Amino acid sequence: MKIIPLRQQTRLVSIDEFDERTLLFPLEKVTKFSKHIKLVLVDLPTTDEQLFDYIEENYPRRLDSMKRLLKNLGVCVFICCVLFVTDLKQLQTKMVIKTRDNNKFVQLGGDTIVHLTTLYGCTRSLEILKDQFIFISDDYYKLYRNELFLTDNDKYKFVQFLRELNVNDFLQVHFIEYPFANVYQLANTKWTYLTSKLINSIGSDQEPFVIKDYQCNESDKLVASADIDLCAQLLVSLDRFHRFISSYYTASVVLSHGSGQYSPAQGVESSFCLSVRQHVWIPVVGNQLLKPAEVYFLPQSNNNNVPSSSFFCRYVPHLDSAKVPLNDNDFIDNILVLKKQVLPMTMFELFMKWSCSLDSDTLWRLVNANNDNPYIIPCTLLPLYAREPHLDTIDNLRHIYHFLLSDVECRTLLERFRLWPLIFVPCDKSNGSFLFAHQVFWDDPTSLLSQRTTQQRIPIQSFYGDDNNAQLQSFFTEILHVELRPTLDDYLPLLLMIDHYQENVTWRLTEVVARLTLEQNRQIEVREKCADIAFIPCLGNEKKNVKYSDQPFYPHYDTIINDLFSDKLRIIKLSDDVKLLSQFEHCFCSLFQIQRLVDIIQVLVSVDNEQQSVELLDFYAHSIDLIQYFLCSNSLISDTRSQQLGHVFARMNFFCVDHIQLSYRYQIIDIAHRPSPILDAYIDELSSKFYILKKFEKSDLRCIRTMVNFLIQDNNKNGQTARSKLSSYIEGLLYHYQNEGEQGLAKRRESVEHQFKWIIPQAIETKQFLTTPTHEQEHQVEEPNEPVIITIDMIEKSGLKNKPVRKLPKARPKEPVSTRSKCRLEHDDEDEHVMNDLDQGEKDFGRRGEELVFQYLKWKYPDDNIKWLNDEQEYFLPYDIEIIRKNEKTKELIEVKATRVSDQHTFQVSIREIKWLRAHPNTYYIYRVYYAENDPFLSTITVLSRVKWHLQQKQLSLCMKITEQTTISGD
Repeated sequence: MKIIPLRQQTRLVSIDEFDERTLLFPLEKVTKFSKHIKLVLVDLPTTDEQLFDYIEENYPRRLDSMKRLLKNLGVCVFICCVLFVTDLKQLQTKMVIKTRDNNKFVQLGGDTIVHLTTLYGCTRSLEILKDQFIFISDDYYKLYRNELFLTDNDKYKFVQFLRELNVNDFLQVHFIEYPFANVYQLANTKWTYLTSKLINSIGSDQEPFVIKDYQCNESDKLVASADIDLCAQLLVSLDRFHRFISSYYTASVVLSHGSGQYSPAQGVESSFCLSVRQHVWIPVVGNQLLKPAEVYFLPQSNNNNVPSSSFFCRYVPHLDSAKVPLNDNDFIDNILVLKKQVLPMTMFELFMKWSCSLDSDTLWRLVNANNDNPYIIPCTLLPLYAREPHLDTIDNLRHIYHFLLSDVECRTLLERFRLWPLIFVPCDKSNGSFLFAHQVFWDDPTSLLSQRTTQQRIPIQSFYGDDNNAQLQSFFTEILHVELRPTLDDYLPLLLMIDHYQENVTWRLTEVVARLTLEQNRQIEVREKCADIAFIPCLGNEKKNVKYSDQPFYPHYDTIINDLFSDKLRIIKLSDDVKLLSQFEHCFCSLFQIQRLVDIIQVLVSVDNEQQSVELLDFYAHSIDLIQYFLCSNSLISDTRSQQLGHVFARMNFFCVDHIQLSYRYQIIDIAHRPSPILDAYIDELSSKFYILKKFEKSDLRCIRTMVNFLIQDNNKNGQTARSKLSSYIEGLLYHYQNEGEQGLAKRRESVEHQFKWIIPQAIETKQFLTTPTHEQEHQVEEPNEPVIITIDMIEKSGLKNKPVRKLPKARPKEPVSTRSKCRLEHDDEDEHVMNDLDQGEKDFGRRGEELVFQYLKWKYPDDNIKWLNDEQEYFLPYDIEIIRKNEKTKELIEVKATRVSDQHTFQVSIREIKWLRAHPNTYYIYRVYYAENDPFLSTITVLSRVKWHLQQKQLSLCMKITEQTTISGD
């Protein structure tokens, strides 16, 4: 029934309307209530005091019974300034309070929670979350501050009263007690993990205890919303007020019989704390929410030796410090337990995920499954030529490699996974791929492989090989077993794209292919692969490439000769780069079977009025060894060329002439004359002669220039520099020789030590009787015919000086062949007959010639096995001396023909000697000794090789002599 009148209202209400609301009696006038109580109660629904005044006037005896009736129906009565507990509890659930939301009134209790604001002096207000909470109206303060809030104490009492009504400035945290009969009842609760810890703390597993817990439903509701901005604001508030609320994060364990309370600081987390840790509510960069245990809080690092924390922010989920600034370390470290350091093992797991697509579970399953073989984990999940793409920069990956290698365990694991694609190769500035070790190599010294294709191995030194990254080179080459250098198979495919290269690149590639082919002994394979590739540039107007099977010629060092024959022959056009490489000519010609133009073009020298130049001979005879030392010590000449020139200078003579003209012959048919003006000086290597015009014989610089150009024939920039150095050096030698004589050069010679000493003998002129064969014939033998001049040095070293002639011992019975060396053959009567016709003086002279050749060969070839077959007695063999080459294991046979007459060029040859020189055309030699008995220094030796070929070329001829005992009969 609606029978109750309300203050300041005209309508009547029923008790049922206030079943869930508070309805008050009017405050008693005689009682002095506190100001803050009046302030709150003034807005509560109150029965009209006129009703009670009317009853008191007209029916005073019924007033008390009426009040009891209303009180029993639920109307609250305040009888003093201090609220009773029963009255306070009733207010906590049914009190109505005005809020900021358009001054609406809300009833306390249930799910409704009202919060205080800073206007009332609260320092922990959640006004930052104004859209998520209900806040008390400002009217209580604004309307009554002059009347009720005259002091701060008045305001404080009002706030305390509101807090007793559960109107809080911060989150509403409930205190709850959970009794347990023993620790095993913790199973399947949020504190299951405490079982073993509490057994140790309590000392018994059957002791009853109580967990005094703190729980915050408000925070649970907020974090469950998954609103990133809301979670960020809540996180900032919890960090800001941590020192005021930190006690709510710890629950207490108390024994039920009250014997003791155990400190909560030992890790007994409250429900509030566990909720904060277990919910997904921490905002990270990238607009995501994660659990605190998954989030990194990375401060800046001041250590320059390790990557800064900001470096790892791009790889791990980290708190957005700009959006969520946290400052309380206790809250960060002990409540949220955010990670502040990225461990190498964490980066290893990420690295394996990027490079091999291995998640953490699969990764450690592979590691643990291969413990029997702790070093190698086979790659069974990826194809051998897989390329795992990855968005990142090479600078970042370098830092990551260094970071992983700083940890011993990570380094060991990387070695175990070396068969997997672990090598990052960038494609551009922001992305790349992970490759296997067999898809890369470390260094490309030629830089030819920089333009890579998908089928080509990749050099990685340019990405990881600067001066500060020696550790990375060791990691890639020694741990991951990356090859240090590319192989022949890396370069061969580039020959197929030869049309896209410039000539200098073509020759650099060709040089590498030729060198590696010979090193790996794969000549046949490479020739087959290159047979149809036109990769060799040639001179001429056409300027096109040819195949090696087109039989081009390696160019002559004299460019004029190349120009003369470029329209008749395919002459290779070399780049300056390969001209500098001493071994290129040999490698290239040997691999592709290329003939050298210098071997097929004969240089014909025509001179007039040849006269010996004594001054030039004297100077160079005393200085040529110093010149050789300068060339060798400065690497201006190869050892092979040095030895070759040693043979040339051993026959060198110097002549002044009236005229010098050069012409060139190819296959005896084509003859070309040098188009340049008449030469003023020239060195003919074939005849070992230095020619200079008489009018320039005194021109020191012209003579030096001729010798320098002969010694250094390269026409490139390096060759010009080398010639300039050598010219200055020889000019210095000439200056000392002209001013101090031989003594001036002797001082410089004291420090000169080198293996192949050049010698220019100061001896009589000798003639060379034979010309040089063509390239094909020259290729079959080791050295050309040469006249040998017996020098003082040779005589002294051989021990022949003042040495008497060794005579044969008395004749001894013939021994069967088996008792001598296996190489000796039976002699025939012809050889013995020839020897018997000679008197003893001629026999001794012949032995003297043989001994001279024997000692000369021992001097010239000290490392070879040289054997004088007739040392002890004459065996009438078709040869006198054997030479077994140490390196080549070949045997050379030498027949010695000696004469006392310097111009006697005929000698006897037996039928057996003719048979042997025909049967052994490349290893049978005749040494013609022009022996000077009175002065051994004037003796010379002419070596006749390829006798059969010279006979065919009519450069030697056989003569037949009719003796008196011979009778010729015919038909």
